[in-house]
Amino acid sequence: LPSVGSALGFASTVCNFRPNGTGPKSLTMNMSGGSEGRGSSRVTPRNWRQRPYSDPNYQFGCEECADDILKILGGGQKVKIENIFYRIIGPIGDAFPSWFSHTVVLKNGRVYDAFTGSQGKSISEYKKLFQWGDMIDWPF
Repeated sequence: LPSVGSALGFASTVCNFRPNGTGPKSLTMNMSGGSEGRGSSRVTPRNWRQRPYSDPNYQFGCEECADDILKILGGGQKVKIENIFYRIIGPIGDAFPSWFSHTVVLKNGRVYDAFTGSQGKSISEYKKLFQWGDMIDWPF
């Protein structure tokens, strides 16, 4: 595992969608189609797929991403996950990101983020992803 010091050298949020691997794209809803003039693409559940937490293309912007997921799902609750003992939330899935917190969407007993894809995960499945889960202040 990397040291906490090296881990703290990075940004603390998640998500920067790159649909079809075509360069930096943010997960921004554009219900009318086309481009929003910021280099963003129209995001649909079809290109919102499950991916590993280690994916280097999706490491920043989880709050904005959660806002967009709320739009895709047609509602839900945006919640922030934080570690109650350390400044970072620790290992998640296949990665050790240096996130100080992570913002997700909770809807109908399922948790959604840039990595779960449009199917989301049950609360119990999602909590199991976090190796330091017993130190997380779970808002659900």
